[in-house]
Amino acid sequence: MLLARTSSSAYYGEEFPRGIDTLISHRRAAIPLLLLLLAPGPAAGEDHRESFRTLPAQPEVLYLRERFSACFSCHPPAMAEDEDFNVETGFRDTGLGKNLHWMHLFRQPQGTNCSACHRVDRESGRLFFSEGAGVTRSVRGGSCAPSCHRRKEYQNAGRPSR
Repeated sequence: MLLARTSSSAYYGEEFPRGIDTLISHRRAAIPLLLLLLAPGPAAGEDHRESFRTLPAQPEVLYLRERFSACFSCHPPAMAEDEDFNVETGFRDTGLGKNLHWMHLFRQPQGTNCSACHRVDRESGRLFFSEGAGVTRSVRGGSCAPSCHRRKEYQNAGRPSR
């Protein structure tokens, strides 16, 4: 969509306009995108107390969507069910090309329950990592060192963790 041509450059074989008039003409599309990019992730301020009350009690459990249905009122099922790296979660690995939530939930013979690594603050309902999970986060990913496996690092390709 070219509304005004002040100066342009080739961008993947197409004209890509630049200039203040272009900025003004595209501001309606840019503002919602900017707000979306700056918004905190879904878990940032949500109250997870009720969702965690409905999770199975066992730390290892066969994944069935209905057992985790309370989670999907805020999180998309793809966060848990899609193997692909491109799922919007801060827990993915470029080296493996995998969504690491999926790897834990669909691990055989039993998956790992959310409560194995995550805890909920009793007062605020905010989610945090249990000390036993041994999670450290970085700009490019992080690492975990829980009691169930050796310390492992993961890379998010520079995508911010949520």
